[in-house]
Amino acid sequence: MLQALFTYAFPPVLILAFAGLARAIGRFWKTDRRLLIFFGLILVLAAAGLRLSRDTQSGRYILVFIPVAILFCVYGLYRNGLPAWVVRLALLGIVAAAVLKGVRYNPYSDFIRYSAGLIRQDAAAYRHPSIVDFTFRERLLVHYSGIGNCRSATVFPRMATRAELPEHIEKYRYSGDVVYVVRKERRDEPPVTAEELSLPSGGEWTLLGQRYYDRRERDRMTVYKYVPHIRFPHHEPGFAGPGMHLVRNGDFENPAPAGNFPGRDILRKRGIVFFEDPARRMPSGWIPNPGQGFSQGWKGSVESVGGKEALAGKYSLRLSGGECSAYSDILGKLEGKQLTVHLLARAETGSRFGVCLYFYSGSNFFRSVYTGLVSVPGDKEISQYRLKLEVPPELVGKPFRAAILLAGGNMVFDELYLSHDTGPNRKTTAKP
Repeated sequence: MLQALFTYAFPPVLILAFAGLARAIGRFWKTDRRLLIFFGLILVLAAAGLRLSRDTQSGRYILVFIPVAILFCVYGLYRNGLPAWVVRLALLGIVAAAVLKGVRYNPYSDFIRYSAGLIRQDAAAYRHPSIVDFTFRERLLVHYSGIGNCRSATVFPRMATRAELPEHIEKYRYSGDVVYVVRKERRDEPPVTAEELSLPSGGEWTLLGQRYYDRRERDRMTVYKYVPHIRFPHHEPGFAGPGMHLVRNGDFENPAPAGNFPGRDILRKRGIVFFEDPARRMPSGWIPNPGQGFSQGWKGSVESVGGKEALAGKYSLRLSGGECSAYSDILGKLEGKQLTVHLLARAETGSRFGVCLYFYSGSNFFRSVYTGLVSVPGDKEISQYRLKLEVPPELVGKPFRAAILLAGGNMVFDELYLSHDTGPNRKTTAKP
């Protein structure tokens, strides 16, 4: 907060304002106006507390303090019993400093608008852009970029170091069909490269542009573009090619009898009874996950759908409503740590989904590996998705379940495969 005050308020006035504030408190504290001073301090602290956030990166949130600072500055100068020449000298110093500040022009004062302009120009070619900001200016970047459908994510309350960047990028890499990464870098710091990130999801990493913060040119705002390349036309040949392993009933062609699946008693105890509808069936070997989004009043559902709603074959899996998921029976053991998840999906409404692998030690849950959430526009198009997973060495050889998670929306899934990666990613043109 103090850093923001000294950035957007005039430092000489601010320093004298603090001196005047201290003088006022010391003078009135010994009088019967003590409670009035105490109440005034509470108001000032409350006003400051409302702005103790990333929003202080914008000067408009500091403007309310400038008139107050001027009042306390004048009070401190004229109520301290100082000689007149000292007061005049201080005022002359403030005026001189203000003139010098006005003359000293910052040629890079538009660094936020410049960076947002890079995003705005490039994002016109994509449907669902996302901004991952490490400078605490994501609201300004979203505003000036003019991206109306942007999902903005930020790392808060600290900036990510260069070594931590791959971990954060991996977390948000599926937040849109293109992800713009904005970070603060030193002048002598080389740009981040794709080789340095080593992301398991593949895709393209590009430096869009850089802009210094001020005329000292010590720091710059850098904008990167990341295209994960996960969505492809579902007619592309080789979807179920060699080396792919179909998850048990991963094509969802075998529906279970209505209301008959493991875990239904747990759901009943939680007040979840969507499966009691005799017309609603579950895929055989698939279970609504009681620990993922299921609670009393939950509006989501998991069901087997057929006919024109199926994506491939006779049946598919539908997830809809609030946060929910369905997982498979326990499967065999993995042979390697580099995996690609392949599946078909259609979003009926704007949705977010992900794939998770739950690993077990014996019959006990041990650990999970998660792709992160994929944001999908509700275009009702059948698409093929390929999501990369990096399985830690200690999980190789352990039995696991495959789970599909929905974080909101309405989606239909089919043809869930897992394959071990034995070489570099095959280059394919991604669907915008």
